Order: sequence, then C-alpha cells, then structure tokens
Amino acid sequence: AELERQRLPRSSSLPPPSPPPGHQHQCQRASHHQDSEGAGADAHIGTEAAEQRPTVGSPHAATSAAAATSAAALSAPAVRALVVDWMAEVASLLALGSSALFAAVALMDAFLARQAAPPPDTLMQLLALACLDLATRQE
Repeated sequence: AELERQRLPRSSSLPPPSPPPGHQHQCQRASHHQDSEGAGADAHIGTEAAEQRPTVGSPHAATSAAAATSAAALSAPAVRALVVDWMAEVASLLALGSSALFAAVALMDAFLARQAAPPPDTLMQLLALACLDLATRQE
C-alpha cells in the first residue's frame, strides 16, 4: 500500500519514497524549511502528513509544480538516473540486498534497450517497481 501511494505524478519528476516512521530525510527537511518561509502556521506538518503526496492547494503543490516544470526538459538518461536513485532508496527502505538492486537495474536497462522509443516518464516508476519485484523473486 505504501508503494501504491508513490506513483509518478503526471510530470517526469519522481517522488521520493516515504521514510520509515520517525525518520526524516535530509531533502525533506530542506523542502520543509523552504515551504515554511511563506506558509505560516500551515507549514508545520506532522510525520503522517509529510509521508503523503502533496495535493493541489497545499503549500507543497507549488514546489511540486516548479519541480515538474523544470523536470519536463530532462533527457532520457537524466530520467533513468532519477529512476535508479529512486530504486536505490526503495531498496534501502525495504532492506533489499545490493544484488537485488543491481539485478533490477539490469532488468530495466535490458527492457529499455529493446524499446524503439523510451516509455513515457509517467511509466518509468512503474517499470522500476516491476523490475524490483522481478529481481527479488529471482533471489
């Protein structure tokens, strides 16, 4: 269910995986600080709210929209790099071994090499998740 919430938005930017309860990632602290400058009292969010994707009208929505606009110009290798970083974060959250991560990246690269055109950015996270699933089943 947690991975279900981490679907790609309609942009090419990948949302980070949610950290375990009680753990706050360095990037989340930085984005929370940036959002709190203009958001007032609404900027103080609890751990549960920080784990959810930003919604339209939330203080995080403007940040997500800006990231989506700048990420739209990314090339296929840049998107692949983002996806591989996301896969590494998910693998560490799920306590998967490095061999599973390497196998998942190899599966994804093999799939992408056989495609005439790269899949849309919105499907790259789904592809990454499928490759992680297949790699863990092979172990």
